[in-house]
Amino acid sequence: MRYGFDLRYALSWGHDNVLTAGTIAYLGDNPRTRHISNDIRSSAQNSADIAFKQDRVISYNVVFVENLFRFGKLSVVPTMRFERVNYDLAEVVKNPNLNREAIDLDRTFNETLFGLGLMYQTSERSEIYANFSESYRPQRFDDLINPASELAGSNNPSVSRAVNYEIGYRSQAIDNLVLDISLFRIDFEDKVEQIQVTVTDVERINSGDSRHQGLEFSVEYDLLPSI
Repeated sequence: MRYGFDLRYALSWGHDNVLTAGTIAYLGDNPRTRHISNDIRSSAQNSADIAFKQDRVISYNVVFVENLFRFGKLSVVPTMRFERVNYDLAEVVKNPNLNREAIDLDRTFNETLFGLGLMYQTSERSEIYANFSESYRPQRFDDLINPASELAGSNNPSVSRAVNYEIGYRSQAIDNLVLDISLFRIDFEDKVEQIQVTVTDVERINSGDSRHQGLEFSVEYDLLPSI
């Protein structure tokens, strides 16, 4: 069961500037249950065969604001975003093979993110663009309450964060043909991975940082422009 809404407002002001603000809300109820039966001929989910049962509710809220400033051929777009993620998780039925206590937690993460976009029009059909933005990876359910892990109660990895950089050139060299080439770099901090602690158990941890960089190139051609 899921509910959500997306509300945005845009205001044109000054000389061709545009202010945009909005909010997004989402509520998701994602229960998880597993049954195990010794009868391979049975397709029924009997209460006596339940291996574990979890109640998992997540609520997500975001407020954002950005403004497009135009200075002749140069466009500048600063942006700010605040996100709140709440997890309400409980093991209604714990895996009987585990010795730990059933987990019941209510945890909230708050993140404030910033970004900046730039674009300079070099001609009527080409432009140079660049952007800088912050991002993060929210926790997954199993990062907080893994039903098969003896060490799930000690799982407490920090949120992973990243800073993204890109600069590129886009051009419509001829009608119907668009070329795009860019350089990118992503600095990723506190990556979440799992380690094999014992033969049967794993633990989620922040394993370290990474950097990803490279060159992207794309060509788009509209074969049927009149349709």
